[in-house]
Amino acid sequence: MALIVLLTLGSAIGWLAAILLRQDSVTQSFANIAIGAVGALASHVIVGGGFAASSIDPEALLLGGIGAGLFLAVATVFRRRVLG
Repeated sequence: MALIVLLTLGSAIGWLAAILLRQDSVTQSFANIAIGAVGALASHVIVGGGFAASSIDPEALLLGGIGAGLFLAVATVFRRRVLG
């Protein structure tokens, strides 16, 4: 259940990033949603100790939000500098 919450949190952060960056492309919006979800999950796996999360606590939510934000920031910089 905790993983579903983390994926949902990351997706919501990715969706908000697409709105704040005023991205018109549906492809870019979906990419932000996917990157946010992966970032939330990856931060939980790396710092939280793995996929086996039985409960969700405020620390896990904060960690997921920070991870999603960091992944989105890196992806945005990559898109602007490398892809043009």
